[in-house]
Amino acid sequence: MYVRHDVETRKQKRWQLWFLKAVQTGLVAVGVVLFVAGMAHSLGVGGAVDPGAVSFGDDTDGDSPGDSDDPGTEDGGQASDGDTDGGDEAADGDDTGTNDEAQTDDDGTDEREDERSGENGTEDEPENEDESTEPETASLTLTVVGPAGERIEDAEIRGEGEPHEADIPLEFGGETDSDGTYTTEIYENEYAIDVDHPAYEATTIDHAHDGDNETTVELDPDGNDGTAPSTARLTIRIVDPDGDPIDGVSVHGEGEPHEADIPLEFSGETDSDGTYTDVIYENEYTIEVSHPDYEGRTGTYTHDGDMEDTVELEPREREDDHP
Repeated sequence: MYVRHDVETRKQKRWQLWFLKAVQTGLVAVGVVLFVAGMAHSLGVGGAVDPGAVSFGDDTDGDSPGDSDDPGTEDGGQASDGDTDGGDEAADGDDTGTNDEAQTDDDGTDEREDERSGENGTEDEPENEDESTEPETASLTLTVVGPAGERIEDAEIRGEGEPHEADIPLEFGGETDSDGTYTTEIYENEYAIDVDHPAYEATTIDHAHDGDNETTVELDPDGNDGTAPSTARLTIRIVDPDGDPIDGVSVHGEGEPHEADIPLEFSGETDSDGTYTDVIYENEYTIEVSHPDYEGRTGTYTHDGDMEDTVELEPREREDDHP
């Protein structure tokens, strides 16, 4: 009697255990279905996936409570676990796709935002095509002379260029050297150049600098020191008694004092034609000519216009010429 009672008690407990397992399996299956349905609905509303891609009927059939009610096996519960994992993997896959579409660049900005920025011209803007081009530079040599062609030392040079679209220096300046020359490197441009010296009248020249250039500027003597005379060309030809030209004859002239501040001396040598040429002020001069092989001569000369003269020199006597 007690044995029968124990058997019935064990059977009752076994059925209760199966019932609890069946209920537990059913709840798990229902939870999985609701979770998958919720994820599919969320993804469908967000536009990441097509809601029609998820079949609720298939998942419901795979996790039907009827399969879980079989008390003779525990495979129903295991199948439910498998569906749960499968559902999670599907959800994970859909979620991953959504994240891929929203991936950002390495700099933390959305790729679509970068594309919009490029379309609006905020990136890779072209350089300003209107940027001014700096001009080339070239050498300028100024030689400052007086009316007689004399080189003027310490003449002051001041140049100023026209406004230029490029940011370049527009001014230069300095003084002439002992040869009356001033040299500098300046930008190609239009310039106004002032040339001044205390003993001469200042002048201004316009200069278009478009390459290496050499320019001679002539200054007139300053009228404040007296009226400067005119200038004229002097040509002296030196020959021997036979009329042949003498090369290398030294010519030196010195003028009488004048009220105007003008050069009073000139000098040089005859060329292969025996000729010496110069431009000098009209004035009274003492001119000396000399050569090692000829007797020198000195004369007074009034220069009042262009003049050409021929001077004959006698050969210098040597000691070995006497018997």
